[in-house]
Amino acid sequence: MRQWTLPLALVLPCLLALPSPADARMRVAVQDDSLLLYRPGEYMGIDTAYRRMRAMRTSLVRMNVLWGYAVTESQRNLKRKPRNVVYDWALFDRAIRNARRRGMKVQLTLSGPAPAWATPKKRLSKGHYKPKVRLYKKFVKAFARRYRRQVDRFAIWNEPNWYKWLAPHRKSPRLYRRLYKAGYKAIKRKAPRAKVLLGELSPNKQPRIAIAPLKFLRRMTCLNDHYRKKRRLSRRRCRTKLRADGVAHHPYDFDKPPWKNVKGRDNVTIATIPRLTRALDKMKRRRVLVPRRTRKMPVHLTEYGYHRSGSRRIPERRRARWTKRAFKIARKHRRVKTMLNYGFVRPPGNTFFDFSLINTNGSNTRTYKKLRRWARNHKVAKPGRWRAG
Repeated sequence: MRQWTLPLALVLPCLLALPSPADARMRVAVQDDSLLLYRPGEYMGIDTAYRRMRAMRTSLVRMNVLWGYAVTESQRNLKRKPRNVVYDWALFDRAIRNARRRGMKVQLTLSGPAPAWATPKKRLSKGHYKPKVRLYKKFVKAFARRYRRQVDRFAIWNEPNWYKWLAPHRKSPRLYRRLYKAGYKAIKRKAPRAKVLLGELSPNKQPRIAIAPLKFLRRMTCLNDHYRKKRRLSRRRCRTKLRADGVAHHPYDFDKPPWKNVKGRDNVTIATIPRLTRALDKMKRRRVLVPRRTRKMPVHLTEYGYHRSGSRRIPERRRARWTKRAFKIARKHRRVKTMLNYGFVRPPGNTFFDFSLINTNGSNTRTYKKLRRWARNHKVAKPGRWRAG
């Protein structure tokens, strides 16, 4: 048998080119709808904001598209569905264009509340209650068709396991399954290259407020607590398996350090991401939720941060250390493809749900400096080219 040998000078570059376990897999992402979507340039210039993002290796921007508010103001509160639904395209056209020109990929989370005419309560304020699946599909189809070349991925609804986002609370897993199936089908028809994410789940169980994320996923896929199929429900509601390009999750810790395990086997924070990946693997084996084009389901952590104010305020020095550690933990997980800080620039006078990294006057927080230094010293996905005009 002939043996082939290669010179070391040829072999060594090939070995060095192989990806390492912690190679550039994860994207650093940011969401700041106030600055980037609704009030662009009002309290910080768009160019300045995006340059600051790129300095910390941000390569993706997430935006929430709230169905009832994406419709023009004159149609939001109508009791009957208008013959021709009109969306405020200019708002999203501008925001998506601004992001892409500055080398950012874009994710749109297509969520409620529904407009008044798409919910049984006939009120925009009750748009989270039984949104009409058929009308939601049309909403998703419209956005997928318009942004099929500009948006890289879409997510179906936001925090459906939280009572203020989807109701009735007990039936939300079943309702979310219907919304997801309708949205997935619409996107794959109109924007086949775009990825579709399932979930956007909140992290913890709270009585009468939030269903634990793993319990929610089991109910949605008709599995019992041991990840076995419920035969009666499977035949009736879960005849077809669900497909997804990834599962999105919000692994908030709030007042705990990111390395501390949270109680409750169905809760998932940043320290317990393996709980989620193990559950997703079991669902794949049961053929109830399967990844599309990958062997294992990718995970996208699409909201995270620590409070700067309010009852859950974390001192800035500690917040910086904990936030940096959380990003570091996320990057170590091979399945985690995105880690997002919720909020970027602090709006004037805002003290509610504030996880911002930049002060209103433009000065950097300690947390921003820590993240910027960490991102520059580690291999994360880089933003694209900044395009003029």
